Amino acid sequence: MKEKSQDIREYPIQIQNKFSIGNQFMPEEIWSKIRVLTSIQPKLVLAGSLSLHALHLVSLDFNNRTPDFDFALREPLTEDEFLIMKSLFNLKTFESKYEEDKTIHESDILKRDLIVFADEKLNYIDVFNKEYQNDMNKLYPVNFGNHITPHIVYCQHPSITISHKMKYAFLENYHKKDKHRDDCIDLLCKNYNRIINQLNILNTTRSKFRNHINNNVKPTLIDNLKHELDKLF
Repeated sequence: MKEKSQDIREYPIQIQNKFSIGNQFMPEEIWSKIRVLTSIQPKLVLAGSLSLHALHLVSLDFNNRTPDFDFALREPLTEDEFLIMKSLFNLKTFESKYEEDKTIHESDILKRDLIVFADEKLNYIDVFNKEYQNDMNKLYPVNFGNHITPHIVYCQHPSITISHKMKYAFLENYHKKDKHRDDCIDLLCKNYNRIINQLNILNTTRSKFRNHINNNVKPTLIDNLKHELDKLF
């Protein structure tokens, strides 16, 4: 029998509810956009400040701050997946912030380390197209749905987000330098102990999920069918 999947989305609703993290409140427009994007493209992993908020590590003040939509990827996007995202949301791509893309072919855009989308209101969606987050054991599942119809969105490990903030805080002439500096002070100085305690809770929940599926979850009918097919071929 093959190793059991570590993707909580492939398990029954009861398991998804039990071992996922309840989403912290965020404005409807932001919450629904994350849901729709990750429904259309499940390779997306929530990153940036919104991931820290979703994991209850920070509480963003949405009245005074409009965070970008930052995503990592579990694996590279195909050209078809890229075009579906772009067309369904009527998005444009940008070579950099505020500079609309002049590249015509999708294959060239997909070679970039950072793919920048923007909608008609210039709300940016940054997709980090390197260092793929393909180890499910290092991601945290957050339920953006409810107990009846869960919608799991994976968040990247906060150490990655914080390391990026450290980089931008020291980046010369970067227009958001001060914001990232202040975030680092809050994360690593003022609230460090509280964040570590919350991270311990997240890690414990993730470990319980792994132990549960490895010890208690019986193979499904599909698992058994795959096993029989593997023996035939």
